[in-house]
Amino acid sequence: MRKAIFLGGMLMLVGAVHAKELPEGFNELIRANEGCHLNNPFPKPKETVSWTGGCVDGWAEGFGVMRWYSDGVLTDTYVGEYKKGRINGVGQYTWRDGGVQTGVWVDDVMQGFGETISGKGLHRGDVYVGNIKDGMMHGRGKYHFHMHNKDSQKLSGGKAIDLSDIAVRSGKYWILDVIHDYNEVVAVCGIHEHEDCE
Repeated sequence: MRKAIFLGGMLMLVGAVHAKELPEGFNELIRANEGCHLNNPFPKPKETVSWTGGCVDGWAEGFGVMRWYSDGVLTDTYVGEYKKGRINGVGQYTWRDGGVQTGVWVDDVMQGFGETISGKGLHRGDVYVGNIKDGMMHGRGKYHFHMHNKDSQKLSGGKAIDLSDIAVRSGKYWILDVIHDYNEVVAVCGIHEHEDCE
C-alpha cells in the first residue's frame, strides 16, 4: 500500500514538474535527438524532429540544423540559430510546400529584414525582400511577382487587375502584408528582365 501511494505521489510530482517545464509562449515541447528540447509552434500528430546543433541545459542552443518529420517523412527544415529551444537569430526556414524564409527570427517568428519565397499555390515563386513584422510584410520592401500564366489576376482596391506582364511592384511601405502607396510597377516578364515573355 505504501509503495502504491509513493508511486502515485511520484507520478503526480513528475506530472507537475513537466507542466512547469513548458515556458511561457511555447506551444508544445518536442524532444529531439540527444534529449535536446525545442518549441513546436504548430503541433501535429506523429511529428518528430532532429537537431544537429548545440544543447545547453536540455535546450537547443546556437547554430544548427533542425528537421521536422511527419510520420517519418521530412516536412520542414531550418538552418540557423536557436536560443533556449526557440528559433532566435539569423536563419533560413524551408517549408513543406517549397516556400523559403530567410532572415532574422525572434521566438520562432520572422522579425526585421528578410526574404520570403512563396511555395505552392497561386503565389508560387513570388519573392518579397524587405521589412517583416510578426512574420508579415511590414515597412519598406519589394515584391516580385513570378507569373505562372497569362491569365493571372489579383485584387487591387476590390477590382481584379491583370498581372500577366507585371513582375515587380516596389512599395514605399507595407503594413501587415498590405502594400500602401506603392511607387512603381515595372512591366517585365518574370523576375529577371532577360526572361522570355512567351
